[in-house]
Amino acid sequence: FEIRSTNFVDDVRDYGYPIDELSEAMVDVKALKRVLILDTCHSGAAIANSGNRSRNPFGFRGAIKRLARAGGHFTIAAAPASEETVENAELQHGILTYSLLAGLKSVNTGPLSNQHIRTNNSSQVVDVLEWFSYANVRVPELTSKYQGRSQDVQMSTDGTSFPILPLE
Repeated sequence: FEIRSTNFVDDVRDYGYPIDELSEAMVDVKALKRVLILDTCHSGAAIANSGNRSRNPFGFRGAIKRLARAGGHFTIAAAPASEETVENAELQHGILTYSLLAGLKSVNTGPLSNQHIRTNNSSQVVDVLEWFSYANVRVPELTSKYQGRSQDVQMSTDGTSFPILPLE
């Protein structure tokens, strides 16, 4: 799609996915452990619930809390509520997505192609907190390199960490 407005609020209204609909969809998922990755501009707003919205500003945060009580919910967002993200042609992804893939040995180009997560367990299985922590360190480094400014990810980690994928 092409965003034509210069007004952020209008863009969200026209092209955004309503947060209450996302909350409802997440609650309907039968899994007890959930991971949500938001590699979009202003995605930290979904975690922080900042800003004025016509919809319930506490609905998404409440859904995350309910999911955590059910077993665990881990969310990572590419940017704070006030910042934009960009796709990077060299990395072939957004910087958060690239970092998460690199952590699991799933990229073969770019600065992280040989810098995956070094897990301490004998089974070489990465857990969600290791995975998010890896991206939390790499994203500011890569945004500094490619965008000329450091950008921090936003995370919500409610519940007990759980295995994601083996490295081998």
